[in-house]
Amino acid sequence: MKETIGILGCGWLGFPLAQSLVEKGYRVKGTSTTIDKCVQLTAHGIDAFHIAINENDITGDWDNFVNGLDQLLINIPPRLRKDGTASYVSKVELLLKNLPKNQPIKIIWVSSTSVFSDFQETITDQTVPQPDTESGKELARAEECIQNSGFPFTIVRFGGLIGKDRHPIKYLSGRKNNERPDAPVNLIELNDCISILEECIHREAINQSLNAVHPEHPSRKAYYMDAAQSRNLPLPEFDETDRRSGKCIHPDYLLENWKYIFQVRP
Repeated sequence: MKETIGILGCGWLGFPLAQSLVEKGYRVKGTSTTIDKCVQLTAHGIDAFHIAINENDITGDWDNFVNGLDQLLINIPPRLRKDGTASYVSKVELLLKNLPKNQPIKIIWVSSTSVFSDFQETITDQTVPQPDTESGKELARAEECIQNSGFPFTIVRFGGLIGKDRHPIKYLSGRKNNERPDAPVNLIELNDCISILEECIHREAINQSLNAVHPEHPSRKAYYMDAAQSRNLPLPEFDETDRRSGKCIHPDYLLENWKYIFQVRP
């Protein structure tokens, strides 16, 4: 009998992951903060829970959600427009505090490469984060909470997320003075995100972080010009005087330890 997987946050990434796991025979428990999304989850064979994690409390049937879980995938990115740093980290601390201590749940934490600053340039899985944005600082502090929780864990730091309905060229198309034309892109496509998270579920917890970014890193200018041309969109224009290099993130652990083969070029 396959394990029971909990997915805290069934949005753009969590929902298709939950669907894929159900198709593979897992029992999946998923959460959403809206009733309509819970109805959608149920229709796809996912045990739905209407749960919201606030700074000081958790609303919804949390106990039944976590009861019997073998693994818990946490996918709740910070939302700077609504919450401050203390609020987000407090949410992470609260949910960890409310996990059953007598139940050996493995945690898979979905993080982001924004924990690294652009000034760090060459980044491997061993690079210590030096975030320079508020969201990056929040995620770095949340990662520390996971690392110190006492639960077995794997932290996955995704690069920029690309999918059928999600691509940054939509925002850059036709824009002038775009920054850092020579900086490398650090992107990953949705199908690879799902496959890598499924690998995390299949394998033992590594109790460390891994970078999940496609290993090819064309320059921003080359990549987005090509993306605009292939979609018949107005070309973006770049500030050619901006010579900043930016960070280049390497998925060493995935390639060398797991021998992961990326399926889709972003």
